[in-house]
Amino acid sequence: MVLEPLTSLNDQRDGSHAKSMVTDVLNAEILKSFGRIKSDDGSDIVIELIDLYLQGAPQRIQEIRNAAAEKEMISVKRIAHTLKGSSSTIGLCYVANACQELETAIATSATEGIATAFLFQFRNR
Repeated sequence: MVLEPLTSLNDQRDGSHAKSMVTDVLNAEILKSFGRIKSDDGSDIVIELIDLYLQGAPQRIQEIRNAAAEKEMISVKRIAHTLKGSSSTIGLCYVANACQELETAIATSATEGIATAFLFQFRNR
């Protein structure tokens, strides 16, 4: 399988390895950089970005499921690209990397099972 599910951080005994995995999943420095930006109305930009992401990401994943079921790989690639961009913006490296792998697989015609593997990572999440 091209994309492997994320292993549990609780199963890791080496603290540095666990820290590396957290960075692979979430780059907190990106979120911290938004904290330095002040909004005009005093609202928390980081919270707003996360809220927007959480509103759109499940829909994008469902759109990928639907397009993959219809074997519309151009649509899968486009939606994955959109999800990659929004994930990168808020530092969700794991999701962004999974989307990049999906885009690459489609671009190189290695599509058999790749959308299923991608979606497997996001089941129950």
